[in-house]
Amino acid sequence: MSGIFGLRCTVYGAFMRWLAVVAAVGVLAGCGSTTGGPGAAPIEPDTAAPPIVALDEAPPDDIAWFLKDEFGETPAPATSTGVDQVRLCATPQGSDGMTPCPPPSPDEQAKLQAGFQKLEELVRPAAGTEPRVVAKLSLGAGDDLLFTVWTAAGGKLCWQVDEESDNGGGGGGGPSGPCEQDAEATAFPGDKAILSGDPMPPCTSFCLESQTYGDDPASNRYYLSGTVPADADALRVTSEGGAVATYPLVGPRISNTDARVFLLDLGLHDWRKTELVDNGAVTDTIAMPAIQVASEECSAEIGPPPMPTPGDDQQAILDALKPYNAKFEACIRARPH
Repeated sequence: MSGIFGLRCTVYGAFMRWLAVVAAVGVLAGCGSTTGGPGAAPIEPDTAAPPIVALDEAPPDDIAWFLKDEFGETPAPATSTGVDQVRLCATPQGSDGMTPCPPPSPDEQAKLQAGFQKLEELVRPAAGTEPRVVAKLSLGAGDDLLFTVWTAAGGKLCWQVDEESDNGGGGGGGPSGPCEQDAEATAFPGDKAILSGDPMPPCTSFCLESQTYGDDPASNRYYLSGTVPADADALRVTSEGGAVATYPLVGPRISNTDARVFLLDLGLHDWRKTELVDNGAVTDTIAMPAIQVASEECSAEIGPPPMPTPGDDQQAILDALKPYNAKFEACIRARPH
């Protein structure tokens, strides 16, 4: 862990869909290549492929609205100031981490507004293109994961994964993939934690991240989503607790790319390591960032943060979050990084 430890981020505004509290920053990922050693038995799939269904259709109306909102193409709410207020507090490791954040200065607010506008521009679909839903994974009980892809204005592949219910409700994690990582690095150089509650492993030969779904934080489930090389054979996934399963890669290929969709319902236990397998050997590995492991463990231990109620002002929200932040940070510090 680096010398800068305590990082707390409170996000308000139309671009983000929820309030996130972030307690730390750490090493993003462990990536590498391994073959399993000389003479090792070939790695073969030992679990059925996720039942991913190929599609080619326009996003449902609710998802289309969310996408337009993320692209900055919906009208701002009448009560919006037009500026997302984000304040990062960094304190040296070993301090109490509770130095209050002063309000953003006018210059900081202007910088943030410009950054969000730049991000929106960079993740928008390239001229003449539209997002398309290309894959679906059933979660049961009338719920599905929809995988929507587009080519961003910067030329990089972009996707969003949304939970969609029979009643039309649902939600997702916003734009993901190479386009999002490039856009965030460009719009917020040096401030990669602004838009992400957990650090996403960098996109290498494959690009995966997990999110949760469900209505009860105590029993939320996880799904793993993203892309893998179209010519790879399998993906070996190690979950929390050490369970290991190797899945054949048979999801639909994304047109005009060498990428294949991967969607997996992980159940109650999130991933800890993913390994790309080709010709019976591991060719690339991504480990969940240590800080994300700690964050998940602490979230499970102390529960979700208090949510604001309609009408709460910024100071009331910050005051309500202080005890939670202190408890969360103490939990994070108690775990190895």
